[in-house]
Amino acid sequence: MTEQEREPFWHMRPDEVAECIDGVSTGLYRALWDLVGSYKEGVKTEDNPRGIDYPGEVSDHNKVPQFWDRLSGEHQAELRVLWNKREEY
Repeated sequence: MTEQEREPFWHMRPDEVAECIDGVSTGLYRALWDLVGSYKEGVKTEDNPRGIDYPGEVSDHNKVPQFWDRLSGEHQAELRVLWNKREEY
């Protein structure tokens, strides 16, 4: 799989996709939420001492591409379809 194929929802966490994207199936919704327990702690800084990623923040932590290989082929295909149908988020 090329990096271009991993582009869908590069800027969103799995839980954000599950809650904010129209058309997510029940199975994909559950699969995305199952990934939340695997989230890595963000980088701790003086401004962010707890290392938390805040909604709308684009960092390298816990975005959909990091979990791509843990999703089934069916769920990957569904995410690609949703990505291609999207309006600008």
